[in-house]
Amino acid sequence: MKIGITTLLYHKRGLFKCLDDIARIGYEYVELNCVRGYYGHFNSIQLADSPELLEMIANSLRKNNLKCSGVDCHGLYQGPRFDMRYTEEYTEATMKVAKAVGAPMVITSYPNGDATWEERVNGTRRLAQMARAEGLGFAVEAEGGFAISNSTTMQKFIDEVGDGLVTVNFDPSHYMVAGEDPVEVLRKFRNELGHVHFKEYTDGIHSAYYKGTPDSVADRVLRELASWPYDGVVSVETLADICDEPEAMSREIFAGMQKRLREF
Repeated sequence: MKIGITTLLYHKRGLFKCLDDIARIGYEYVELNCVRGYYGHFNSIQLADSPELLEMIANSLRKNNLKCSGVDCHGLYQGPRFDMRYTEEYTEATMKVAKAVGAPMVITSYPNGDATWEERVNGTRRLAQMARAEGLGFAVEAEGGFAISNSTTMQKFIDEVGDGLVTVNFDPSHYMVAGEDPVEVLRKFRNELGHVHFKEYTDGIHSAYYKGTPDSVADRVLRELASWPYDGVVSVETLADICDEPEAMSREIFAGMQKRLREF
C-alpha cells in the first residue's frame, strides 16, 4: 500500500509549499486537484497550455521524491447542455497535465445535468479510449446525488462503457451516504479498483478526517486493503475543516494510518 494525499487539503497554500510540506511529513504520493471551481490549484486547460509551469511542477515532484497518483477533473458532463463539450475538453486537457507530471490516471465524477445516460456512456468511452492510447487510466468516483452515486450505477456504467476502460476511484464516505457498507463495496470492485480516496465518515458527518480510531468507517477500509494486500495508492482526502493549518491535519492523518497499519 502506498500512502498519498490530495492537494485539496492545501487549497490555501501555494502548490510548491504544499509539495514541500507533504514530503516532509512522509507521504509518497500526491494527487493534483484540478477540479473546476472546487479548491483546485489550477485550471487544467490553462495548465496544459503552460509547459514551463508543468515542468516546474514535475521538477518539484522530483525534488521532493514524490509521485503523482492522479489528476482530478471531477465534473464531466455536468450542468447545461451547452457546457458539455467544454467538460470534455477539460478532461482532455487534464490528460495532457497527467502525462506532463507523470500521473498514471485522470479521475472524474458525473454531477447531474442535461446529459443523458447514453451520452455519458458514449462520451466516456471515447475519452477513456483516448486516455488508454496515451498510457493513462480513467477512474470514476461515485458521489452522493450524482448521476453515478452508488455501487449499482457504478457497475452499470463500467459494464456499458466496456472493454475495461473505466476503473473505480473508491471513496468510502459516498457509499455510506448511499446506505451501503463500504467494505462490501470495496470487495465488489476489487478487480476494478484503480485508486482510493481515504476519507472518514463519522456520526453522520460526510467527509470527516481520519484520526486512527479503531473500527471507524475509514479504519475498516484501511484494514481490508491491508489484508489483501493492496499495492495501489490510498490518497488522503477530507472536506472537513479545510483550514488554515493543513499541515497539522495531514500529519495527524498520516500518523494515524501508520499506527494502525502496524497494529493490523
